[in-house]
Amino acid sequence: MYSVIVVDDERMIKYSLEKLIEDHPHFVVAGIASNGQEALALQEQHQAALIITDIRMPVMDGLQLIQALKARQDQAEIILLTGYAEFEYARQCLQMGAVDYLLKPVEVDQLYAALDRTYIKLQTLPAAPPSPRIDWVWRCKEYGSLLSELLWNTDSTALSEQLEIIREVLASEEAIRLGTSTAHYMELLHFVKQELARKSLWKIELRSEIGDFDGDIAELPSWFEQTLVDLMNDIRRSRSWGSRQVVEKAVDYLESNYQEETLTLKSTAARLGVSISYLSRSFSEEKGITFIQYLTQYRMSRASEYLQMPDLKTYEISQKVGYADYPHFARTFKKHYGISASSYRKKYLSDKNDMGE
Repeated sequence: MYSVIVVDDERMIKYSLEKLIEDHPHFVVAGIASNGQEALALQEQHQAALIITDIRMPVMDGLQLIQALKARQDQAEIILLTGYAEFEYARQCLQMGAVDYLLKPVEVDQLYAALDRTYIKLQTLPAAPPSPRIDWVWRCKEYGSLLSELLWNTDSTALSEQLEIIREVLASEEAIRLGTSTAHYMELLHFVKQELARKSLWKIELRSEIGDFDGDIAELPSWFEQTLVDLMNDIRRSRSWGSRQVVEKAVDYLESNYQEETLTLKSTAARLGVSISYLSRSFSEEKGITFIQYLTQYRMSRASEYLQMPDLKTYEISQKVGYADYPHFARTFKKHYGISASSYRKKYLSDKNDMGE
């Protein structure tokens, strides 16, 4: 398993690449940076085998990063992210030792092909001594992902059980040999925050700040646990507001597209960029009814309004409110109002005539 550092000043590109790289069998992302300066600091800490970097970035660009790595005699392989307009710039980087380049927007198959080529090259290099550091980063990612999942689902019982496992791992002789316990706790928390950031599709802000621990080493486990509890409480507070915003957007989308037969919970979740289960749960909590129940009620309400227009045929109204299958519409309308659509119209017109309108 080879470690990778991803460098790009565009947030979406960084996290998209990170997710794709995680699915590759031979690479693990050790860190992400927004510019060359941040990347150098990460590389000093992680000694990654591969750095994937954008060319144009603030503070320190890709070319300057490669120059700095070369000055340090760093052996990391470099893959460049470049646009067509930057190709001459990329050529200079390749001459300085970059192993490959990818044109933006990056295609998945091109990324994996570049990773495969880099993996083959790394395999042909003289064997380096086993790197416990990479093993530790990988374990941090695994446990960080699991912890973030537990935090996200706010299951305090499961979290408590998992914390016991984490404590045992961090207190083991192997972990102690890899470095200071403080550094390990901090790194694990970094991966937890990273995973939570990826889950926060609605940009939930976590107010808990993870600062440097400066207490007694014996207090580390309790400090670590309290930090996770603070994160969990932040998620609970933020998701209360965040889910409300999601539901508002879902309702707006539903009421603008109710006439589309293909409108479903799944299509709405995809449109909003959230999971089906999250939207379903949030909608029920906010509205007290399911998404489908709300959609049906809204369609029936609009259908009743259309039935007040005598020029419209009932089958036309069916299509206008998202039912291509008229019998289905007729059954749903009768179930909702207790009478057929035609009877509803007759009753409305009769009542209207009785009132002399």
